[in-house]
Amino acid sequence: MVDGAKNYSIAITHATSTCKIILYLLLLHPMQEAQNILDFWFGLLTRKTDIPADKASMWFVNGADYDHVIREKFLSLHNQAQNGQLAHWQNSAKNLLALIILLDQFSRHIYRSSAQSFAQDEQAIYLVKEGIDAGYDRKLFFVERQFFYMPIMHAEDIGIQDISVKMFTDLKNEVPSELRETYTKILSFAESHRFVISKFGRFPELNEILNRKSSESEIEFLNMGEYRFL
Repeated sequence: MVDGAKNYSIAITHATSTCKIILYLLLLHPMQEAQNILDFWFGLLTRKTDIPADKASMWFVNGADYDHVIREKFLSLHNQAQNGQLAHWQNSAKNLLALIILLDQFSRHIYRSSAQSFAQDEQAIYLVKEGIDAGYDRKLFFVERQFFYMPIMHAEDIGIQDISVKMFTDLKNEVPSELRETYTKILSFAESHRFVISKFGRFPELNEILNRKSSESEIEFLNMGEYRFL
């Protein structure tokens, strides 16, 4: 009986250890998936002031060249995100940033030139506002904060645009002097978005994609070609 009890105790201990390992791996997996997004989007960031020059083309110049690889790597995760299956990623600043990039930036790559590109904007905006309230944005590097705030720059709502300009103003004021010019330009970009929303209440540039009828004043504005964000 003693040997049997001892063996039973050992078996329980082993089973408990196995369960702990399985639980750890289950918790680790989503963390790794979120990190994969951040690694792809930012590369290696080691200092708060890092700005990865090799990513600028993907972000601002030749984004369409990266559509295929983003679709191939992240479509499955994107589907999970839009169905609310990655809500647990809201548990930390980095994971939330990855979720925001997935819904905001990757939507625009995966579904470029279609209404689906913007279908997740409201969800992304909600996550940004929740993250700001929780102070998650302040735990991120400067360039990470830039993309954390990006969904509120995309909002067709003047109140949210006001928040956008405030957050990008704070960001510009907090960076060291050697980054001030770069983040002043980013703030100017946010202010341009706010100007368009203050004038029209929406982005006329999106009317055709979203099957909206443009007004005469919007058509005239678009023909000027001064405010183009796509």
